[in-house]
Amino acid sequence: HRFLPCENKSKAVEQVKNAFSKLQEKGVYKAMSEFDIFINYIEAYMTMKIQN
Repeated sequence: HRFLPCENKSKAVEQVKNAFSKLQEKGVYKAMSEFDIFINYIEAYMTMKIQN
């Protein structure tokens, strides 16, 4: 699986958690500002899966 895995202990999830911790309070604002990018990613992924 080349996308972000959902397992709790995956390396990708740990990297996201570490980045969030380093940003501290600013991490919330960063996440909120990029949430639309995440939604677009999910929409593109779902569309790709439906077409296949």
